[in-house]
Amino acid sequence: MRYSICMIPKIKENLSSYKPSGPIAGLPQAAVLILLHETSEDLNVIYCLRSNNLPTHAGEVAFPGGKREEIDETLKETALREAQEEVNLELKDVEVLGEISSVQSRFGLSVTPYIGILKSNTLIADGKEIAEVFSVPLNFIKNNMQKEQKSENWDNKKVFFPFFEFENKMVWGLTAYMTVEFLKLLDIEIDLTRK
Repeated sequence: MRYSICMIPKIKENLSSYKPSGPIAGLPQAAVLILLHETSEDLNVIYCLRSNNLPTHAGEVAFPGGKREEIDETLKETALREAQEEVNLELKDVEVLGEISSVQSRFGLSVTPYIGILKSNTLIADGKEIAEVFSVPLNFIKNNMQKEQKSENWDNKKVFFPFFEFENKMVWGLTAYMTVEFLKLLDIEIDLTRK
């Protein structure tokens, strides 16, 4: 099955009844933007390849976003400001539909994802923090998402983490987990339990 513009009304409908958990209290706050871009064949998810020169998460795939700053009145503003800085997002080119539940990063950040529809796919990596911007068809993600068990403990448990590889780029960790949570808005469930 191909995913196209017909999925956007479904996302909007499911978000209207969705009850996000909100930011996690007591943790530094961050926000990301899960940008979607439609083509005639599929709905695409936009990802960023972070620069190898960064002190944290160097060379990793992420969504545009970052830590909340004092100038940000809301976390939505954080996500949009960071996307402007990192991928030259024009605010007129995005419709933010809503947020999904916040998650805790392994570095102790509360990260709130926002879902946005990109009206014009003219994003450009800033070259400092972001080395490349690329899009992945939803159909590819659905059919290629896998899971792996990490030996490290998370709350004293071994945990399965989702991941997929696209054109030699590994999407894993928190970014893949937020992708899985986003897929639920399309009633696509990825089983991350042990088989």
